Amino acid sequence: MGDWVEDERGVGPGHRVVRASAGTGKTHRLTGRYLALLAAGAPAGRVVATTFTRKAAAEVRDRVLRRLAEACLDDEPGARDRERAQLGEGLAALGVAGVKVDEGLCGDVLGRLVGELERVSIGTIDALLGGWSGVLAWELGRGERLRRV
Repeated sequence: MGDWVEDERGVGPGHRVVRASAGTGKTHRLTGRYLALLAAGAPAGRVVATTFTRKAAAEVRDRVLRRLAEACLDDEPGARDRERAQLGEGLAALGVAGVKVDEGLCGDVLGRLVGELERVSIGTIDALLGGWSGVLAWELGRGERLRRV
């Protein structure tokens, strides 16, 4: 895939920051890790994926759903097998062994993802921080939403 840097320094155990130029496979890596975390049992509402632009965030959301749908489908064996193999590699990278990546697992992950769609946090960094500031406004002693300056 091209030159990229995956870094976990300063972001906590299990967290990743990926920095790379355009066209290096960031979206593919991000969606693969996101799907692997869901397949490993993480609730969709507890996984945050951020990027810088709304367009990129929309592409990540679309690709997560598309890749998961391809892993579930029986009518496109090439795409299905490729996505299942990549999901298995993602699980192995997380240290999850012995999980059979099949239609049942993929269907379960898709069902959980769709069931938690309103809690899915795939968006821009600005949107994430804006949402947090609204939630934390009361904690910070402000009765109204914080304003950007």
